[in-house]
Amino acid sequence: MRTMTIPPFPKPVEISDIAALTNERLSEKFSLSEQAAALVEYMLYPAGEGPRVSFGSALRSSQDPLRLNLKGMRRIQYRWLRAADVFHLYYDMATGAHQSHRGGATISKAVHLAAKNTKSLGTSEPTFWSAWKAFRDVAPLVTASILVWANARIVFRGEYVAASRTHDDADPITPDQLTPCHMALLLPDLVLAVGRSFEELALSRTSNRADAGLDPETIWRIPTDINVVAVPPPARTIRPADKVTLNARRAGNRGRRGKSPVNKLLSRPL
Repeated sequence: MRTMTIPPFPKPVEISDIAALTNERLSEKFSLSEQAAALVEYMLYPAGEGPRVSFGSALRSSQDPLRLNLKGMRRIQYRWLRAADVFHLYYDMATGAHQSHRGGATISKAVHLAAKNTKSLGTSEPTFWSAWKAFRDVAPLVTASILVWANARIVFRGEYVAASRTHDDADPITPDQLTPCHMALLLPDLVLAVGRSFEELALSRTSNRADAGLDPETIWRIPTDINVVAVPPPARTIRPADKVTLNARRAGNRGRRGKSPVNKLLSRPL
């Protein structure tokens, strides 16, 4: 069992108004917290302590952490999107008790459905599998960060993000320039709160099957004393078209080639 080394927040954090918190945090001058720095280290580099330490040093020494753009960060966040698609679909299937007659929710089913729902280039099943294997041990946090990111772009639509002004001459960041990594830096408490709900569900569904969910021995767990109350993600349902796709998938074979993808499932705002 692995637990992230993240210091607890000084006071208990219980988030009741996500829009108000987002407006407040993104409207004030940004200051890097130790919780945010440690969280992003694990999310970007779950597999290696060396890269985590190196990145953490660069982040803490940067005069403008929100604009830190080290080599590979953009590619990593692109892969976060794929890993989050897989985990969120797995979560939807698990909470809705879908496919119970065929072994229940599994990662392979989520990968198959994610690939079928995505029309953009470079989003075949191997692409989703590659991203999943790289970030599965932080999948609850990555998925939470993507969800918070999508919500922040709605809350701050058409406005500047004043939190970008770490120094007086900094250019403001616009909502379309926000990234999932920014969310972990600006709203680490919210990412951890939503991530805790995802984690609790995943750890309640342990199985001997290799693709049945997250590995409880390797997942990076949120510290129990982090002082953050879990926030449940918005409820989503598997659409009729998704059920057709899953039922057409043959066990041991990830679907038939040449089948037209169904419309992409969109997240509701928090």
